[in-house]
Amino acid sequence: MLGLRKEILEGPSFAPRPYLEGLKLPASFQLPQMHMVAEDIVKMRKIQREGGPEPINAVFMTSGGPKGAKEEMIEPLRYNVLLPHLFKFAYFVHVADVPDAMLEDIVFTLEQFIRVLSECSERQLRAIGHVLPNQTLETAQYFMLSNSRYKLAVHLLNPKIHRPADAAKHLKDQIDADMPRLEGKKAWAYNPHQYTMYAEALYLSGQYKEMKEVCENILQDAGDSELADLREPIFMSRLMLSYALLRLGIEPEAQKEHTEWTVKMIKKAPNRYPKEILGQYLDTQDGPAHPVLTALGGERWLEKGKTSTTLRQDERATKQCRTCGVTDMQKTLSRCARCQHIYYCSKECQKANWKAHKEQCTDVAKSRARVEKLKSEGSSVAQKEADWVEWRNLSHYANTFGLQHALNLNRDPARGRTHIVVRQVKHAPDEPDLRHRFTITHAGVFKLADCWDALDDVLGGRGEGKAMVADIMNDIDSTSASRGADAVPMLDLTLGDGVQPWLGSMATTRDGLRHRPYDPDWRKSMNKKGTTPPDRILKFKNAEDAEFKFD
Repeated sequence: MLGLRKEILEGPSFAPRPYLEGLKLPASFQLPQMHMVAEDIVKMRKIQREGGPEPINAVFMTSGGPKGAKEEMIEPLRYNVLLPHLFKFAYFVHVADVPDAMLEDIVFTLEQFIRVLSECSERQLRAIGHVLPNQTLETAQYFMLSNSRYKLAVHLLNPKIHRPADAAKHLKDQIDADMPRLEGKKAWAYNPHQYTMYAEALYLSGQYKEMKEVCENILQDAGDSELADLREPIFMSRLMLSYALLRLGIEPEAQKEHTEWTVKMIKKAPNRYPKEILGQYLDTQDGPAHPVLTALGGERWLEKGKTSTTLRQDERATKQCRTCGVTDMQKTLSRCARCQHIYYCSKECQKANWKAHKEQCTDVAKSRARVEKLKSEGSSVAQKEADWVEWRNLSHYANTFGLQHALNLNRDPARGRTHIVVRQVKHAPDEPDLRHRFTITHAGVFKLADCWDALDDVLGGRGEGKAMVADIMNDIDSTSASRGADAVPMLDLTLGDGVQPWLGSMATTRDGLRHRPYDPDWRKSMNKKGTTPPDRILKFKNAEDAEFKFD
């Protein structure tokens, strides 16, 4: 008993966060303290060993309502009443923050909570506080069931739990609940990410016939979705159809097409599809080898570790229209002719984004013009300047996924708005690969609130740092709003001997974070393989290192 409690309390290295989809919780909202949750878990396991909670009869009174007769509580409601801290934690905690030691307990608790919401009377739900006085029963049930089913499905699909058939059932219940609210829209077009998750649950539980229908609906109608970036639904549907059609023994031409397409996508942008995620879909232990895995080289491909990539592959991993978020899977994209850095799918999207892109585009164009002037003058620093302009704008690991891992956005996406990565670089003029033309010698993570003065010193003007960061955030948020996405910013300040300081930015999404696990060895991947990883920067002016300090 003491061992369990200690494991739960010491497991997380950060405070679990509250999170509900579709609702911004008040800043003052607090999850139950971990020691209270641990005590409830110990109590729950004791109740389970003894055959369940004893019957409870109670009078349920609602505000202003008449006093009713005693009613017997169903078993899930008895658990809810006896274990309030555990139930509150299970419902409100961010799915990524549940310690491994309590995963099974959280799954059981959410299963019971779903039964409470589905089976209890309105009087009971209002009396216990699950339906507030100003809410209708239908609204409260729909919202709470949506969040509970989603969180439960994520936990059930976790390889440590691996109950995909149960996850599929809960996701199907939610899809059915969504249908009356769609006003004629198709569920797979309205919420392709939820539908893809449902397909994944069917796939992992061997329900290939049902999965086939879901994936084909996604591929046929994803273009009608309100979301622009559909890389994950399209890719996962093709990957799973490649194997499902083989298992079903049907449509060999379509099966071949899905296989070849998926292999091509993985080879084009291997960093976009981490092996840690793909492994559970490609490693088919109870059936024939997955044709995609066979085409990639079999089990050795999964075991090779990190894949080395080319510059072109790195660029493809983040390639999408700056305005609407459409990717090269859906439309042909073209570069901005002036800066050669940003992609658009049409002239309409380019015009719509011009106000936000104008300043960055002008800066890059001016930098290139300065390089050309230095070259024409025969300056000894012309090549260094040229390399600097290109390197800082490239979509290589150090400027994209490396920032995500340095900021540890998987643990807390909010750090994208409160922290910045500071890097020092050294020119490597003889390096043939442009991605490694600058070596990162030092890197650190700092709270923006601690280093505004330092940013002003570097960027040249009082209030300059805060103003530039605000402009970047506004640009990211306006672009994100046009795509219907939830942007997670990534800021970096890069300094080097003889080069102009550069305040850079990137953005990802919460869904993107879910499909790209945290890499604790991100420093080793920042530079060319075999070179020295950057040292930690422990202090930036007066700001202290905050890489492992979580609020």
